[in-house]
Amino acid sequence: MSSVFNHGMRIRACNVNPCYGVRRNTEKPRMRAVTNKEMRQALRSAHVSLRRLLWAAYLTGFRQKDLRSIKRDQITVDGIKVWQSKDGKHEIRQWTDSLRKLVRKELERSNSDWVFTNRSGKPWSMSAIQSAMRRLDVSWTFHDLRAKADSDHETGLGLMRRYNRARRLRAVK
Repeated sequence: MSSVFNHGMRIRACNVNPCYGVRRNTEKPRMRAVTNKEMRQALRSAHVSLRRLLWAAYLTGFRQKDLRSIKRDQITVDGIKVWQSKDGKHEIRQWTDSLRKLVRKELERSNSDWVFTNRSGKPWSMSAIQSAMRRLDVSWTFHDLRAKADSDHETGLGLMRRYNRARRLRAVK
């Protein structure tokens, strides 16, 4: 909100920023661990396209946005090639038997350019995933699958190292 008012001041649409000096609300980091039982229950009750998206999130540990934007040309012999939306880094998630089987099924299911599509063959939108998760009526979020993916992976995906580092760092004032 403050940046909107700052922009307004630059273009002379307003004279003051009423947000200046207002403290931000502190947010506690989410520490929700999805149990195997909760995951199995969600996968059983989800529609096949959502089930495969959830399973892919668990197998890869990719962010929702990165998973939604995977196209056919990002599927390589080595694995799934993704440019992370958050930091722009290039990452290849190597194949596991489960991941290869899942991606093969998704590619056979639709002729779309995108790998993970909704019922109509279009890429998932963020609001569609949120709506589908609400209908599933689970007590965890799609994002919580990243931590589960990292903790359940036999060698770890390196995700928790980033999250724990972020908690140790202090903001510079």
